[in-house]
Amino acid sequence: APSLMPSSQPSTQPSSAPSTLPSSEPSTMPSSQPSATPSLLPSTQPSSQPSMKPSVTPSSSPSAAPSAEPSILPSGEPSVQPTFVPSVLPSSQPSSAPSFVPSLLPSSKPSLHPSGEPSPWPSSEPTVIPSIAPTDIPSTFPSMLPTFENCDMSKEQRRFEITEALKTVSDPVVLLTPGTPQNKALEWLLEEDKAVLCPDDFSCPRYPAFVQRYVMAVFYFSTDGGTWNECNAASDVCDPLEVAKANANCTVLANGIDVFRIDVIQGTDSWLSPSSECLWGGLACRNDTLCMDRIEFGKFPCAYVTLNIDMGNY
Repeated sequence: APSLMPSSQPSTQPSSAPSTLPSSEPSTMPSSQPSATPSLLPSTQPSSQPSMKPSVTPSSSPSAAPSAEPSILPSGEPSVQPTFVPSVLPSSQPSSAPSFVPSLLPSSKPSLHPSGEPSPWPSSEPTVIPSIAPTDIPSTFPSMLPTFENCDMSKEQRRFEITEALKTVSDPVVLLTPGTPQNKALEWLLEEDKAVLCPDDFSCPRYPAFVQRYVMAVFYFSTDGGTWNECNAASDVCDPLEVAKANANCTVLANGIDVFRIDVIQGTDSWLSPSSECLWGGLACRNDTLCMDRIEFGKFPCAYVTLNIDMGNY
């Protein structure tokens, strides 16, 4: 059984149970169980189980299992397993596996594997494998592999390819002039649209899927979308709650008289929502091709516009 009071000198062999109070000097061999209060000085060898509270001074070798709370100072070598909470200061060498939460400060060397969440600050050197999500601030040096957000290409490449394609749909000068309906539609498509269409996505035959979506966005911005009685875009098209609120305020259905009796799909979603443009309120697409068939607004019978859009001359 352990002593009630610590001895003036440490024991040569450890006791089967930990002391209630720490000794003034560390033991030569660690005890089989951790003490309730950490030692003032670390032992030469780590305990088989971590202590409830971290040591004031780190041990020369890391523990086999991480402690519940991070140490005030990092150990000379990284732990075999990461702690649940990151250390205040980074270790001199990266951990073999990432921590569950990123460190407040970057390590001097990159991790072997990326963390689940990006670090607030970039590391001085790039990681071997790119992060799943980008950091808020770019790294000093580029990574050896590029970050792919969507479409198996960089964000810049996606922007370039979609913009080049839309230059054949709208006047390039108008398309790239800030404030025009065409430019607003382009920027929404590239930066805000949660559907994230890719340059090689096709739905309506002959044209990439983003062309039809772009044309509908141009219609929205050209007709003072946001001031309509119904079906306005959400105040934040990236917020699912705001989108749901906007959808609830849209009841316009493109179900007017159709003399051609074409099978269509339609809906009452708010405009610029992440759903297919065919489901936006007042729109109807052909069921067999998903090409836009008509836009219907108004209270009177037959008060609707039937579309026959030449995408190359819009």
